[in-house]
Amino acid sequence: MNLSLLSKYDHLIGGLSGGLVSTAVCHPMDLLKIRYSGRNPLCLQYESNCSKRYAGMIDCLSKIAKEEGLKGLYRGFIPGLIGTSHGALQFMVYNKMKDIKYTARGLAKESQLDHNVVNRGVWHTMNVTLTNEGIYGLYKGCLMANLRQLPAAVVTFLTYENVRHYIKKLS
Repeated sequence: MNLSLLSKYDHLIGGLSGGLVSTAVCHPMDLLKIRYSGRNPLCLQYESNCSKRYAGMIDCLSKIAKEEGLKGLYRGFIPGLIGTSHGALQFMVYNKMKDIKYTARGLAKESQLDHNVVNRGVWHTMNVTLTNEGIYGLYKGCLMANLRQLPAAVVTFLTYENVRHYIKKLS
């Protein structure tokens, strides 16, 4: 196996693998969420003026398993899998750009650095963090993570409410 070729694409392969596993594990839950919301796209399961097909998530799961089998839980899996490919490309491009930046500054590429020499597991890392930084160290970065998520949440909920309003207007 050509290891230099592998190192060029390891972030892409890692991203694709992560997307595959994530989609394989989470897809049945996404399918349940979609099915539970109702077959009629203009009528959500929880709205009072609609006939309810499922009594709850467990009922939804059992009906899908009974009527469609295990394959039914993975209906639409391939399009969901294709949807994860952009993340893999982002990882590859991002890490390539970081390597270019480090090389331009005369530093070792970050991909050549050994970050995890002392990786003894989650509990060890948590104990070291608590010892060196206190409880604050466990939450460092939460503010920035939430600030990053805020615009995405706003767009999602505004879009949802506007589409819902538009659909009600049509019916």
